[in-house]
Amino acid sequence: MRRQCQLLGLNRSGLYYQPVDASLENLHLMRLLDEQYTRCPFYGVLRMTAWLRHQGHQVNVKRVRRLLRQMGLMAVYPKPHLSQPGAGVQLYPYLLKNDWYRGGIMQLCAPGALFVGVAPQNVRAVLGRSAR
Repeated sequence: MRRQCQLLGLNRSGLYYQPVDASLENLHLMRLLDEQYTRCPFYGVLRMTAWLRHQGHQVNVKRVRRLLRQMGLMAVYPKPHLSQPGAGVQLYPYLLKNDWYRGGIMQLCAPGALFVGVAPQNVRAVLGRSAR
């Protein structure tokens, strides 16, 4: 047996290992976690643990984390850096930054009316007016 394991590149202890099936209590907890996850996918490990304890089960955080990881469930929440632009996105400059105090008089003529107001230099430049 030693030679066969050596040829296959296996440990002899791994050859005799028999995996243990999940207990009925763990299966019951996994079913409860799955049902609660479908109702509230934003619940994380701590909230799921508190919910199970409220239901009367004696569980700790490590057990709930292990079961959720086995089932492949993860809380839905905003991930970091969501405000970052993607690759190839055209960025446009913000033309109105802090220029309101430097505004000048701008006259807009409409048929039959005259409007005199204050506008920043960048807006006048965009509208084709000359900046001071």
